Amino acid sequence: MRSRSEPVAGLSPLGIMTIALTVTNLLSLLGTSPAAFAESGSEESIQRGKRVFERSNCSGCHPGGNNSLMPSKPIKGSKFQEKYKDDSLIEQVVRHGFPSAGMPPFSKAIISQKDMKDLVAYVRSLTPKDQDKSDANH
Repeated sequence: MRSRSEPVAGLSPLGIMTIALTVTNLLSLLGTSPAAFAESGSEESIQRGKRVFERSNCSGCHPGGNNSLMPSKPIKGSKFQEKYKDDSLIEQVVRHGFPSAGMPPFSKAIISQKDMKDLVAYVRSLTPKDQDKSDANH
C-alpha cells in the first residue's frame, strides 16, 4: 500500500493540490462552480431545465423550441446556436427579455442562477448535435 507522501501518477500531493486549486480558481473566474461545471449539459441538468422552462411559461411561446410570436426565430437549430455561442448571451436575453416582442424579463428572483444554468442546458438540448452538423453542411 502506498503512503500519503508517495507521488501519484508522478505528482506529489502538493502538486495534485496545486492543480486542484488552479482548476477551482479558473472555474470561479468563469463564474462556474466545479459541481455546476461537471453537471452542465448532463441529463439531470437538462431535465431540471425543462421543468424551469415549463414552470416559467417559456413553453407557451416556445413549444418544442419554436417561437410562436416570431416563427422565423426559433430557440433551436444551427442559426440559433451560431448566434448564441456563449451561454451568457442566452442568459442575457432571458434576464432582460424582449418586451417589444412580448417576452418579459426573468430576474434572479424568478429564475435563480442555478436554475438558469439548467435552463440554458435544456435550451441547448433542443438542437440535437447531429442537426448542428447537418445544418452546417447545407
